[in-house]
Amino acid sequence: MNKIFTLKNFENKNLLILGDSVSAQATIGNDKVYATLLKENLKLNNVYNAAIGGTTLTYMYEGSNIDKEYHTNNVAIDGCRVVNNLAIDNKLKDFDYVIIAYGHNDQHFKVPLDEDNKSANYLSDCHSFKNSFRFIINTLKKHNPNIQIILLSCTYSEYDKVDVSPYDGEVSYLDYRKAYQDIAYEYNVVCLDPWDYMKQFFDYNTNAYYYKDSVHLTKNGHLELFKFLMNN
Repeated sequence: MNKIFTLKNFENKNLLILGDSVSAQATIGNDKVYATLLKENLKLNNVYNAAIGGTTLTYMYEGSNIDKEYHTNNVAIDGCRVVNNLAIDNKLKDFDYVIIAYGHNDQHFKVPLDEDNKSANYLSDCHSFKNSFRFIINTLKKHNPNIQIILLSCTYSEYDKVDVSPYDGEVSYLDYRKAYQDIAYEYNVVCLDPWDYMKQFFDYNTNAYYYKDSVHLTKNGHLELFKFLMNN
């Protein structure tokens, strides 16, 4: 799909943001993240930013690398649980659009991409990146059949180069970005991949204008991500 981010489509609509620290307002303080820029420029009625720093998309199942580290650092939340909690609170019906933007922490933990059981009807089915995605999309559609889903793959990062994962596994950012495309095809939803576009702005070692570090965006980085979204 092209030109999904248009004033005609988004004006007076309600948008849900699901993601990690790249999308979270708390990461950048009082400066504007891309979600805020979308709200202001597209005249959205409301944006509920449910992105949380440090989170994965993948469910924190017992025995996983995520489970081991999250319990240590008392994070204990993931994309599946965020959506499940919104469903329990009957809030999913309130949104017209949702942007799902995870992957950085999944890559760090080297979580499996897929598994044999692809039903993902319950949290207990989620032992991989793709099944966690399936649970999230299935839950969104179950509680709000008309919600429009937009998958936003990873922004450019050198995280796997400068902070190598302590966990086993050969999967890379490219694999998780490909998984985004696979899920988009499976569910016939929009998928946007800003990796190559954002790579041109990665210069935090010289002036920290667009990137705060090897993964997080500055206010100028968020402005460029917003521009990318507006041109797709």
